[in-house]
Amino acid sequence: MFDKLKEMRPADRKPLELYRRLFTTPPVEVANLRALGVDQLCEDVARSREAGVDTVIIDTNFDPALDTPERWAEVPRTLAPLLEAAA
Repeated sequence: MFDKLKEMRPADRKPLELYRRLFTTPPVEVANLRALGVDQLCEDVARSREAGVDTVIIDTNFDPALDTPERWAEVPRTLAPLLEAAA
């Protein structure tokens, strides 16, 4: 479907890009929006790459475990495996 939208885009416009937002803990939990661990995030990032997603955003804003500046400072190290999954 996204390829069809790209084809329909006028040539003088910037190409469409597909972005995907994943949550460590979502703002609300519903059937397809749930808390994900690093391993699950890696799987989703790899699937997104394979599907041609241009950018994956990892949103940690609603994660209750990030309740101190020290825990926030650990986020880049904790999520570092996602960079390998994206490669």
